[in-house]
Amino acid sequence: MKTRNNIQNLIPSLKTTFCVIGILFLSFIGNAQYNSSDLGFGYLYVGTNNATVNTSADFEVTQTVLQNFPNVNTKVDLEDDVAFPSSSSLFYVKAYVGGRFQITGTMMSLHRSGDKYISRQFAYGDSVYEVGARVKGTFNTDYYSVSLRVSIIKNNKITAGLSLGGRVLKMDAGIDASSYGYTFSNSGSFTIPVIMPGVHGSVYVLPKLLVRGSLEYFSLKYKESKGSVLETQVTAEYYILPNLGGGVGYSILDITAEGLPKNNIFLRDVNYSIKGINLFAALRF
Repeated sequence: MKTRNNIQNLIPSLKTTFCVIGILFLSFIGNAQYNSSDLGFGYLYVGTNNATVNTSADFEVTQTVLQNFPNVNTKVDLEDDVAFPSSSSLFYVKAYVGGRFQITGTMMSLHRSGDKYISRQFAYGDSVYEVGARVKGTFNTDYYSVSLRVSIIKNNKITAGLSLGGRVLKMDAGIDASSYGYTFSNSGSFTIPVIMPGVHGSVYVLPKLLVRGSLEYFSLKYKESKGSVLETQVTAEYYILPNLGGGVGYSILDITAEGLPKNNIFLRDVNYSIKGINLFAALRF
């Protein structure tokens, strides 16, 4: 319970971080001048990510289950065990605004479900499901990010610097299982807030070709809970018109959480990875 309260207490801190980022950005933008060079002052991206998704989870079980089935399996791979799609196309929106000091934001969503007769014994909460039991599941994620960037190096061709931002990952999960006439159904949601430092850079390798790269990472261990978040991407965008272009990139979002607070879907550990190629339209102003 204390661990849950500590994570819940991070949410106000994250809100405070967003407010500080906004205040800093507004104070700097007041002195910013529009840069008519190739770098531009703002960018808006709309695209899709043809992603490979891997999700594994480990669930809590009651003491009664452990006593009666000491070696029971509590881990599940959603793609293999519950037939979740391992390849998904997701829509995202991203924006960059600013000069030497820049604010960025991203929003994306991925909703998936699966349905399969399991091929091995599995325990969840106070129930044990034998081989042949039918299990249906949903796992929906909404991801929001805001970062403040400062460019230590900045000229008409190159930028490079540091970033500090916040991430909010909202997960909604549900399970519906039936075995030997017994049916169990449950669902729940939880939110994971994270503050992430990182590095970024961009370079015009050709007058109309802009290459970007960024990496942000965060790791935390507190008592029995620990987790990490890695977000990195590389993109190349080509401007066919002064303000309009398109591009391709590759991105990785990797989330690991162990020892989660008590929750009504009995989720204890989760490993969640989204990797894939991005295709996007770009608006430069």
